[in-house]
Amino acid sequence: MSTRKNNLLVPCCWLTLAAGLAGCQAIGAAAYKFSGPAAVEAKYPLGTQPVLVMVEKFENPAAAALDSEQLGHFLQEELRQHTTTPVVDQSKLTDLKAAKGPAYREMKVQEVGRAVGAAQVLYVDLVEDSVDATAGGELLKGTVAVRVKVVDATSGATLWPTDMSNGFPMRMETPYNRQSRQITQDSMRRELMRGMAERVGRLFYKWKPDEEEKPE
Repeated sequence: MSTRKNNLLVPCCWLTLAAGLAGCQAIGAAAYKFSGPAAVEAKYPLGTQPVLVMVEKFENPAAAALDSEQLGHFLQEELRQHTTTPVVDQSKLTDLKAAKGPAYREMKVQEVGRAVGAAQVLYVDLVEDSVDATAGGELLKGTVAVRVKVVDATSGATLWPTDMSNGFPMRMETPYNRQSRQITQDSMRRELMRGMAERVGRLFYKWKPDEEEKPE
C-alpha cells in the first residue's frame, strides 16, 4: 500500500472513532436518563454486631435533650429500615439514664454500649440545633450540625472514621420559611431531626440519590 493511501486512511479512522465515541456518549446519556445517578456505597457498613444509637449534645446534654431524643429515634428507625444490623432499642438507653441518674454522665460511650448489650455505638454529637426567627417573627430558618462516629463497645476505640478524632461532620440548613399552622418552630425542629437522621443513616448503607441530591 502506498504512503498516499495510508495518509487517506488516517482521517477515515479518526472519523470512525469519533462516530463511535459519540455513539457511546449517546448510549451513556440514555442509560443515565433511565437509571439516574449511580448508587452511593456505604462509608462504613455496620455489619452484624448489635449497635446502639447514642445522640447527645456533648457540651451540654440538657440543652438539647428533646432534639437528641428525636434524632435518636429517627436514626434508629432509619437503620432498621435500610440495614440488617441489629439495633438496640432506644428504650434501653432511656431506662439506663433513669437508673443511673447523675452517674450516667460519668459513663464512657463504650460503657453505655455494653450496659445495654451493644457491641458498637453509633455516637452522634449534636453540635448545633437551632430554629431562628426574623425580627418580625414571620420567617423561620433551621440549622442542625452533628459529628458522627462508631465506637467499639469493648475497647472504646473509634472504628470509623479513623482519621477524624471528633467524628464525621455533617450540617443541614433550611431556607427561610414563613410561619403558619403547618410550619412552626416545633415542626421545623422535628423535620430537621428527621432529615439529619436520613443523612446520617446513609453513611452506613448503600443508597441511590435523586437527580438533585449530592452525597456527603
